[in-house]
Amino acid sequence: MFNEFEFEYKMQKILEREFHDTVTQIDNSLYLQYTAMKWKYVKTAKRTVIFPFGEITIERKCYKKGNEYIYPLDNYLNLEKYCRYSNGFLYMVATLSTKMSYREVVNTLKIMKGIYITKDTVLKSVKMATKLYKQKEDYDYYQEEILEKKKEVKVLYIEGDGVMLKTKTNDRLRTDITHYIVHEGKEIEYGNRFKLINKKEFIAIKNSEAKEKLIQYIDQHYKFTKEGCLITNSDMGVGYSAYVFREIAKVFNIRHEHFWDKYHLYKEIELLLMRLEEEELITLLKESIQLHKKKRSIAVLETIESLIEDENYLNQIQSFKRKLIKNFYYTKEPHLRGIEESCIGIIESQHCKITNRMKNRKMYWSINGVETMAKMIIDSNSDELWTLFMGEWRKEYRKTQEKYLAASFYLKDFKQNSTIQNAKYFPATQWLKS
Repeated sequence: MFNEFEFEYKMQKILEREFHDTVTQIDNSLYLQYTAMKWKYVKTAKRTVIFPFGEITIERKCYKKGNEYIYPLDNYLNLEKYCRYSNGFLYMVATLSTKMSYREVVNTLKIMKGIYITKDTVLKSVKMATKLYKQKEDYDYYQEEILEKKKEVKVLYIEGDGVMLKTKTNDRLRTDITHYIVHEGKEIEYGNRFKLINKKEFIAIKNSEAKEKLIQYIDQHYKFTKEGCLITNSDMGVGYSAYVFREIAKVFNIRHEHFWDKYHLYKEIELLLMRLEEEELITLLKESIQLHKKKRSIAVLETIESLIEDENYLNQIQSFKRKLIKNFYYTKEPHLRGIEESCIGIIESQHCKITNRMKNRKMYWSINGVETMAKMIIDSNSDELWTLFMGEWRKEYRKTQEKYLAASFYLKDFKQNSTIQNAKYFPATQWLKS
């Protein structure tokens, strides 16, 4: 009987031999390059690394120049110092961790790849992502990338909401993660299925940080026409009021239309009035809001108030009524404002990517871990997670860091030898931002 697993094992061994032959050729080629640059060959050392295709022991040459030692093959393969895992393998582990628990990642790699790791390895990949996000942010800052031509748009859509997740800290057991989404509208993907055009998402623990990144992104990529309009949608909660989005619109000096998210509004009504067991009144209130009949909506709420004897519950109803009256304009349906309805109200469905992995399980997250995992989940649905682990920016970042380090050493030496005793010196990371 044909044994498919045995066949796969044989193919794996062929792949390993091919990989060994390839890296040996590369290492020999690097020998010629580095000896030509006056590097002295010292020794050949072994190193065991887990790649996406298995655990491989490679041999690579070591060189010396002055007091510096290097392994060129390690640099060629983008292997981090003292790390048993390749960047590609860590990317694979990180991607799996956005879909399943750490324990399930371990079992999946064991079954699918025959690679044995522990939950600590999965955690290592997440911590690596945390480090890379910080480095990528610094890299993007110093790049000061300016697009030659910003995309001109008439309409831009923004939605924002928070995701409450369990965290294990001394001061709090839950942390609210800010989630903003910006897009240009929708287009047909295939059949009756639509997708958002140039969707970009922003995740952060601090609302102000996410909002700042959102504004920066819009400023770098878009230019509004004279008739330009910013269309926003939210649940009107703290940090996501119409005022917050109006301030964003003011930055770009464009017209603004805000909506009270229909899903969240109706859900709030249902939760608030479920005690009454008056389905007709709940339906009537929803219909009044949908038709944008303010007086009729108030009349329904006043009728509900007359049925309540509990003072605390009555206060809740009255509080909601005041909120509804104050923000009633934002309940006006999109089609009544000449806006395509299907382009808004997408925030909750986008939340599902995060909540399905992080909220609907009996688990707690660290403060750093909760933000990183949320970002990874968002980025795993695009090429951004691949770019984070495998992108060319990492090589450029190393070069940039070497340049800044050299500048720091120069400043330190200058300070020590300066005759100006009271001069104030700043670290390179500070003066480069000024």
